Amino acid sequence: MASKFDAEALELHKRYHGKLAVTPTVPLGSRDDLSRAYTPGVAAPCLAIKENPETIYDYTTKGNMVAVVTNGTAVLGLGNIGAGAGLPVMEGKSILFKGFAGVDSVPVCVNSQKVEDVVKVCQLIAPTYGGINLEDIKAPQCFDIESELKKTLDIPARRSSSSPRSSMHTSISSATCARRRSSSTAQAQRDRRSHASSSPLVQRPSSSATPPAQSTRDAPRT
Repeated sequence: MASKFDAEALELHKRYHGKLAVTPTVPLGSRDDLSRAYTPGVAAPCLAIKENPETIYDYTTKGNMVAVVTNGTAVLGLGNIGAGAGLPVMEGKSILFKGFAGVDSVPVCVNSQKVEDVVKVCQLIAPTYGGINLEDIKAPQCFDIESELKKTLDIPARRSSSSPRSSMHTSISSATCARRRSSSTAQAQRDRRSHASSSPLVQRPSSSATPPAQSTRDAPRT
């Protein structure tokens, strides 16, 4: 029989239909707002990222977004309950990231108990996120997945920690700062090259120019 506390927890989750929501960070009050945030204005950052992939950290949420990934094989004290049943816990971890570390995150529940499947999902979704947090995956799978992701991804990937602020938050903050510095450096180099190419070159004398006068020492004697 469920306790009073369990009943209250169920009622809370049912009332709010979970614990997460997506909130816009830009104004949407006018047609101009929409045009800048979506089409046609959104083409500008898309093309900027295509030209310099590191600017994805400047123009999108990637630098402050974590994927909280599980396959539901070791959920809290509940054991192997499956990916879907683990979703409330992943939502809970996401609100911890936001509430205590200021990091946005999204639960990703992978319906497979194969290491290669979880690894593949993380690799495929990596362009969206600044970090991968592996949560409630049984051992030794969690170690194998973490090891493979660290070898193949260019973003932080690690197993869950008791302190979101001291682990993933620090990792993605450091990675984002490094990427933004790299992006700024690359842009500065492109600007310098562009300036150099547009500068006037030293003019070479044309073939029709008057030849320099001979030295009197070299002039033929009469």
